[in-house]
Amino acid sequence: MGVHPLFLYCHCNKQIHIYRNYCGNVSYPKLIIDATGSVVKPFTKFGREKTKHVFLYEALAYDDDKKYGFTVSIMLSERHNSTSIFFWLSEWLNCNVQPPKDTVSDTSLALLSTTTRCFTQYSSLRTYYIQICVGIVIKE
Repeated sequence: MGVHPLFLYCHCNKQIHIYRNYCGNVSYPKLIIDATGSVVKPFTKFGREKTKHVFLYEALAYDDDKKYGFTVSIMLSERHNSTSIFFWLSEWLNCNVQPPKDTVSDTSLALLSTTTRCFTQYSSLRTYYIQICVGIVIKE
């Protein structure tokens, strides 16, 4: 949790335990990550400074076979860049959880670059696209 800028990461032991069990029971763990700015209204911190736009980010695991999903972590944040999202997901991974093999998000560049850095061996989205996607297209 931090105040300048405002951020809050939230995942509990129960969520971690359920996610670990999920990963043990499926061959292809899937994580869906999205954000919305319509949940938290700006407010004044300590009676002095008004917050910027606060987004709620949610990471949801989804089981294709059983057709159900569950939240594994959330973040409230005034910052909406790949570094802030990376720190959140890195802290979640530090809870000794397996990274997902499939990640779904919108076309947000911050989410795409972050999930690439966090959940693959590639250091950037650019490297991933050049080495993997272009290779698939030209059938190396």
